Amino acid sequence: MPFLGYFNPNHCSIDSFNPLLVKDLSDQNNTVISGDNWAIAGNNVLFQDNLAIALDGFCLNLDQQDQLQQIAELYRKHKTNLPNELNGPFAIAIIDSTQNSLLLIRDHIGQKEHFHATLTSKTVVFSTHLNPLKKFPRISTQLNIKTLADFTSLGYVPPPNTFYTGIKRLKPASTLLVDERQTCESNFWMPTFKPYKKINFHDAIEETWRRLDIAVNRCLQCKPHADSLLSGGIDSNLITAIASTSPAFSGNAFTAGFQNPLYDERTLAKIASDKYRINNFVTEVVPTHCTLLTPILSAYGEPFADASIIPTTVAMLLAKYNGATAILSGTGGDEIFAGYRRYQAMALRQKWNFLPKWLVNAVATTIIALCGNKPHDTRSRLATLTRMANFWKQPPIQGFATFQEIFNHDLKQQLLTFATNSYLEQWQKVVEHLEKPTFLEQANAIDIATYLPEDGCRKEAIATNFVSITSLNPMLDRELVEFALQLPPSFRLTTRSRKRVLTQIAEYIIPPELIRQPKRGFGMPLADWFSDESTQLLDQLEDKPQLWDKHGYFNHAVIQKLIHEHREGIKNNAYQLWLILTLAKA
Repeated sequence: MPFLGYFNPNHCSIDSFNPLLVKDLSDQNNTVISGDNWAIAGNNVLFQDNLAIALDGFCLNLDQQDQLQQIAELYRKHKTNLPNELNGPFAIAIIDSTQNSLLLIRDHIGQKEHFHATLTSKTVVFSTHLNPLKKFPRISTQLNIKTLADFTSLGYVPPPNTFYTGIKRLKPASTLLVDERQTCESNFWMPTFKPYKKINFHDAIEETWRRLDIAVNRCLQCKPHADSLLSGGIDSNLITAIASTSPAFSGNAFTAGFQNPLYDERTLAKIASDKYRINNFVTEVVPTHCTLLTPILSAYGEPFADASIIPTTVAMLLAKYNGATAILSGTGGDEIFAGYRRYQAMALRQKWNFLPKWLVNAVATTIIALCGNKPHDTRSRLATLTRMANFWKQPPIQGFATFQEIFNHDLKQQLLTFATNSYLEQWQKVVEHLEKPTFLEQANAIDIATYLPEDGCRKEAIATNFVSITSLNPMLDRELVEFALQLPPSFRLTTRSRKRVLTQIAEYIIPPELIRQPKRGFGMPLADWFSDESTQLLDQLEDKPQLWDKHGYFNHAVIQKLIHEHREGIKNNAYQLWLILTLAKA
């Protein structure tokens, strides 16, 4: 459960911040604990022997009873090294009165979020939700223009920023220590690939299966009678298949489908649920579900442009309606076990790195000229080929960005007059710690440190918080992650196959029809929806853009051009238009 608190290391007067303020801005049902220069409100708080502790989330490696007490004991023993002793989705705040210090912790992968703001009085205000901080006195909620540029590229705001100048976002696997002498942010974990484990492929399959089974059962021990999200993909099916053998599993799975067969997985989910002998509840995501966008973003507190937030939320609502309180998902499987095509692109580039640059550029330019401007679906092979060609024309990390960017650099420069690429600097820092990394390892590390927490996990957190349900992600179990990343590279991915170890496990326990299917995930047919007259999505963008772009940060002529190209079938600009729509609706 979320918490909100404040702390002043210098014992300055903070009378205006009465402890009841944090209760008023969070939840009237919360417990408030306080001292002379601090206060915390939350449903999961503890004050004992000069330690005040708040926890949002849970620790998989601790007994489920009295987790706060166990965290207190571990903190006394390990102090700021406490995070190395924990495993799971957690955000923690610890105020140590004997040290007159505040320690904020965000979990290894970033499944939970942690926000903080520093006032002129040196008071630090912190919360695991944005909205309480936006309402807190003297915290600036002026738009941070720099983050707007990053947002148009990625569809989310990367740490340490938020959309607001006065509020910062703690990075995944990081701590923030505040005391009388310093305010220091430190990283305590990063993805590590070397040394590779000395293990054969058969044993790697057996050990991965064993660890995945442990991870699923840890989640079920933590949240008994949990349900699951079920698609037609390998990850959610492995999780559901393993869970179905446990008496702690509810026996229910939930699937969101579409009318468009390219995105619909209900038939596959039915095949899977019949094999596992579980109940499969299904729903269809329709264009009118776009009306959820405004309340979702309002509840979260800032724009977020991953369109799959809609089907994810709809699936969570279905689960909640049918009594679910916690839900298993396969989030993280593609990042941890190398399931994306873009990883194959990086591996292929490493293999062909000997080719002359002029030849690579000539081939890439020809491909772009032949198919780059056609209105193809973003999931088609033609779209993938176009991205591949753009990728080959640039240095590895900048090329990798072409697989992630919604607005590329040139288009962003047209849309915004102040566009920058600061997130690429952060990506470069991610790979600096790696030991002689391959192109694949660079890309994988970037995804695990940025895309996975700030898009995948954030999307799930936004949906589950909106619905009031708990998400469980066995693929992100710390011990499983660390084991998987140090497998020999070819055990995870080759230029011909992805997620090799997981696919081999899947051969034993999930229906064969699912293994042969293309990857779909929880995407949605945006192009169809923009064409659907019932949604009037394009009309909403065309109608008086100055009402939502009050400061004139956007070139409205560029937006009109994007709308025209999409409406006339010249280009598929659905994802670019959706990003702009999220800004208009937030």
